Amino acid sequence: MENLTKPVETALGFLDSSDFPSAIEAVDDELAPRLKLIFENILKDHEIPESVHNVIHYTSIGVLSSMLLRLESGEIPVSLRAYDAVHFNDPNEGRLLTGLIPDEYEWLKTSENTRAFVTSFVISEDADDCSDNLMFWRHYGREGEGCSLSIPLDNENGEAIRQELKTVKYGTNPAQDTMRQIVRILEKIKPLVDHKNFRDSGMETRLYDVVSQNFDRLRYLY
Repeated sequence: MENLTKPVETALGFLDSSDFPSAIEAVDDELAPRLKLIFENILKDHEIPESVHNVIHYTSIGVLSSMLLRLESGEIPVSLRAYDAVHFNDPNEGRLLTGLIPDEYEWLKTSENTRAFVTSFVISEDADDCSDNLMFWRHYGREGEGCSLSIPLDNENGEAIRQELKTVKYGTNPAQDTMRQIVRILEKIKPLVDHKNFRDSGMETRLYDVVSQNFDRLRYLY
């Protein structure tokens, strides 16, 4: 977290001298990459455990047929379509973490341009094979008329998939723990937001975009 101190101080120096282009450059070139690294440390808590050898996706026969046809035609890569989170049928999806944002950081709630794309998998431990599970058939497998696709994570392609996938944490406590970490990040950049020249500099939109983009990577993981 201390890695944020230097770029914030640099940007503050430029704001003091009303050198606004340099202040924005400091945010883009120094602060933004460091913020991304810190948020990636939070994302590490959502990595798929090494003990998980398969992930399961319940879907329709139509999706499976489409994949097989593409394989047959030699089209590469064959992939599952991700769902636009805007169309999730649960109105609370992505809102648990947002609801915990303190009032003084209300601006984080105003990002309406979130375009999160999600593919839903069931994490399947060896001792709990979820590839044929009645509950998942009912909820995601078209009431038993769909199919269950088991995707291995133990081969070369699987390791690449494992790096991309993230697990969702359920319950309020994990979200509260993460929000505490996010607030500590926001406190580090608060001197910029409080600076008398902040809004005049044009930095307001840029800084808020940088933070919101990182926050949006976490929004649907709780």
